[in-house]
Amino acid sequence: MTKFRLRTVAATVALVVVPLAGCDAATEKVSAADACGDLIEISLRELRHVQESLGDPQAVARTYRDLAEDFKERASQIDDADVRRAANDYAARMRELAEQVRSGQAPDIDALAEANSRFGQACA
Repeated sequence: MTKFRLRTVAATVALVVVPLAGCDAATEKVSAADACGDLIEISLRELRHVQESLGDPQAVARTYRDLAEDFKERASQIDDADVRRAANDYAARMRELAEQVRSGQAPDIDALAEANSRFGQACA
């Protein structure tokens, strides 16, 4: 995968994740709001690692896998079933993205964007 394609993927993922920042505004779902805020923080931190590793597709894939594992681990601790399901779905999409980057395929950003939308809705 070319460095340009990795930059495109990193930029697209950043655009997909940043709208999730509004998740911590949920007031009636306190534990869900806390979980959403934590997951956003994790995502942004990991995406910085992606940007730092653009020259190494394997490092990018590892970062996406790590992000997926963090989401999956946190999802198991979320009380709200909708947020938990959405976080697990997001984690699955990140694992798929990692595998696509690792194998040199064009990443399916649309599936990640859909998962992001569901996650954002669950957090609202």
